Amino acid sequence: MAEQFLFGEENVAVKRPSPHWVTTFVLAALIGFLELASRLGWIRKTLIPPPSEVAVALYGLFPEILVHIQATFLELIAASTTALLLGSFLGFLFWRSPSIGAALEPYIIALYAVPLVLFYPFMLVVLGLGPTSIIVIASAMGTVPVALNVWIGLRQLPTIYLNVARTCRCSPLQTLTKVILPGAAPLLFAGFKL
Repeated sequence: MAEQFLFGEENVAVKRPSPHWVTTFVLAALIGFLELASRLGWIRKTLIPPPSEVAVALYGLFPEILVHIQATFLELIAASTTALLLGSFLGFLFWRSPSIGAALEPYIIALYAVPLVLFYPFMLVVLGLGPTSIIVIASAMGTVPVALNVWIGLRQLPTIYLNVARTCRCSPLQTLTKVILPGAAPLLFAGFKL
């Protein structure tokens, strides 16, 4: 058996632990070490408290934290929906009106390069402190990549697809649902993912 392993024969099966077990073990060892080091005074409790005390404090704060998690989730849903709808509309508009798309392309690309979080203080002044300013800035951050990917995906749609749909006398709704959306789907979903 040792000769087979030394000479690299392929029929030797080396049993390795799966990666999730290794990660779990390392994480548990780290938490155990922090607990022990904090309890024995190797690390000051004011610097790193024992993980057991952190867990108890977190459990006591859970009802308060849950309210904030729910608010964040609602803001996320509102911003994502707005970004998807507005970005898809703009991308479709730029595709259907090439002159508008060509005129606005440099600005959209420049806006994509700017970290829109910089506008958050301005949004706080205009919209006030609350969920509205968060939703607006997050929607703006998501709208730009969605609009660009929808626009690029629709521009890369082969014209032969649209010609065949026209030849088959497809209605505009049929052309959209049976030709345009499936043809541009890869980049549309890439924009939605961003």
